Amino acid sequence: MSTAPVRLLVVDNAHIYRTPDGRYYAPSLYDNAFFKRYLQVFESIRFVAKTRHVESIDPQRFILIDAPGLEIHELPWTQGMKALFKRLPAVLARYRSAGEGMDCAIYRVSQLESYIAFLFRRRRMPFFLEVVNDPETFVHMPRIMRAANQFMLRVLLRRARGAAFVTEHVLQDKYLPDACRRNPLYTLSHYSSIELKADWLAPPRDFAPLPRIRMAHVSNSIDNDIKGHRAAIAVVQRLQEQGVEATLTCIGDGSAVEELKALCTELGVQERVRFVGRIHDRAMLLAQLREADLFLYPTRLEGLPRAVIEAMAMGLPTLSTPIAGIPELLPPAYMFDPDDIAGFTEAVRRLKDAPEELSRMSRDNVATSRKFAKDLLDARRSDFYTQLRVLARPATA
Repeated sequence: MSTAPVRLLVVDNAHIYRTPDGRYYAPSLYDNAFFKRYLQVFESIRFVAKTRHVESIDPQRFILIDAPGLEIHELPWTQGMKALFKRLPAVLARYRSAGEGMDCAIYRVSQLESYIAFLFRRRRMPFFLEVVNDPETFVHMPRIMRAANQFMLRVLLRRARGAAFVTEHVLQDKYLPDACRRNPLYTLSHYSSIELKADWLAPPRDFAPLPRIRMAHVSNSIDNDIKGHRAAIAVVQRLQEQGVEATLTCIGDGSAVEELKALCTELGVQERVRFVGRIHDRAMLLAQLREADLFLYPTRLEGLPRAVIEAMAMGLPTLSTPIAGIPELLPPAYMFDPDDIAGFTEAVRRLKDAPEELSRMSRDNVATSRKFAKDLLDARRSDFYTQLRVLARPATA
């Protein structure tokens, strides 16, 4: 039995850079490991991404993308709806050509880019969805746009041949139509995009009384406040006012960093909050997390946050928000509204003087993180992609 090559189209809300030598770079997420997940099942993939041509790039801040079998389908660089409408004819022309020669597609949702690609798809081309976030949490969008996003997600779920969610049940219960659940030919799966290797799983921590509490926050792209940086800084200020010794390390980089540093100076906590930049090397990132006592993550927009899972894998007690899939990771006592500065502050103050509770949180978090070990998720992803491959081009004798 032989199987013909299958070419996969992948669409996401991606912004990447191209240098004059034809090489592509990404600020985060889209490294070679991301693409090799698909290339383990498909012979080649075409990735649709907004691309900015630059004269040079800092290889310490950006990730080289050069996986064999990967083709970048460039879209005009746009950020925001105004920029999109200004270049709409050129953008739509690129979307129309994205699926040419492709056998199947995976649309990562909820993203406007995936919705547009869906509308311009070849009608008989089978496609799956990877549901990586909850459009209801898109607080940076007007309410009507969030509602439209949720509507389109449900439309695509009904039209797809299968869907994989980052959550085990939360987003499924919220968005998956009953008809899809009942359809025996509809492929369902769930997995995170995290790369959590077995040797990155740390043993639980045994905490002693803390003279000061060292907190960490991770967001690769710091271009706005959707990951709760302002709330985290406000917590540090409240703790300082209460005489609690606390520091915050923010990992990540972006256009909002200088504004956040100015806020720290304004609040008088510039000596207690530090920004260490983006850390691409996963082992180095996890080593940085090992130096903290608590992961503070007052996020407003998520699917199932890799940052939280990685912190839990390092045995870090974690405080976050009850949005999207986070309730699958943390107990209610350790989740607060993104604007509940008082709630976060009181939890940190109390935990600093509760080593037994911190130790229990560490044990529970490490146990939960083991469900996201790389070998388990790789097998689940591979099975999901294989089902799409079969739909795209069944094996022939």
